[in-house]
Amino acid sequence: MGKSFDIIIVGGGHAGVEASFVGAKLGMNVCLVTTCADSIGRMSCNPAVGGLAKSRVVREVDAMGGVIGIAADRTAIQYRVLNRKKGPAVQATRCQNDRKQYEKSVRDIIMNVERLTVVEGSAYSILSEGRKVFGIKLKSGEELYAKAVILATGTFLGGKIFIGHDDFPGGRIDEAPQEELTKSLRKLGLRILRFKTGTPPRIKRSTVDFSRVTVQHGEDDVVPFSIDSESMLPKDEQEPCFITHTTPETHKLVLENIKLSALYGGKIVGVGPRYCPSIEVKVKNFPHHPKHIVFLEPEGRGVDEMYPNGVSNSLPAEIQLAMLRTIPGLENVEMTRPGYA
Repeated sequence: MGKSFDIIIVGGGHAGVEASFVGAKLGMNVCLVTTCADSIGRMSCNPAVGGLAKSRVVREVDAMGGVIGIAADRTAIQYRVLNRKKGPAVQATRCQNDRKQYEKSVRDIIMNVERLTVVEGSAYSILSEGRKVFGIKLKSGEELYAKAVILATGTFLGGKIFIGHDDFPGGRIDEAPQEELTKSLRKLGLRILRFKTGTPPRIKRSTVDFSRVTVQHGEDDVVPFSIDSESMLPKDEQEPCFITHTTPETHKLVLENIKLSALYGGKIVGVGPRYCPSIEVKVKNFPHHPKHIVFLEPEGRGVDEMYPNGVSNSLPAEIQLAMLRTIPGLENVEMTRPGYA
């Protein structure tokens, strides 16, 4: 007989963490199932929390006793207020985080919550009888039982990665998707859809020419995300970000190779998030703009990797590198891994 819980949560990303944490705090016996306990709380895309609209959600989650606000404050390496020149109704807090420290902070919180059991394993199928779900079966064959099952699988449910005309199964790069769980849901008569998203390539910090970019320092008159945060990181201890931009040469290169992109080459049907367009979409839909801003964000303290925010794409890797080298400050940049959709 397998173990029994009040709730089983599948997936240890932002949503799964909050669901399992609050469930346990409300007195329920909770099981959090994740393929790798070390990846609990992992930031899939850029190492940042907040921003327009999202900062409101973070504070609402914190007000309800969630994890993200306190973890963001504990691991912040820079704070800024967006739209500062506008009225307070449209201003928003954003913090840059140390990627590794953030997931460690979340993991430390989750691993020390009473009534919360973390199980490493891959969810294979949903256990049900009639229209009632009563648990899950793991790939190992073990069965776990519960009164309710919450799926917080994110990009892993039938996930597929696209780089140019190549595609392969993946929830994140080098991480397998939940293929069997997807099949199980389809057998239950559920229609499974995938949403399109994307991420930029990562670059080697030591190959950036910082004399060609603009420094963007943090700010210290910012309200922390969590009501439980006693203080925020002083300005003189914050890490800078940097600002550069695309060029007409960048746009020409993207347009010349746009059919090699998964998005415009017919591999992907659908549109990405409106608030985070890929460089292909920016160049194609806004040809009157001579340049687009690119933020160079540190992945953490003492880390030789940066996140070039503003150039997410699904072009072939060699085109991505050529594109990056058309951007001021990145003329000799080295790419640590390609972007993908």
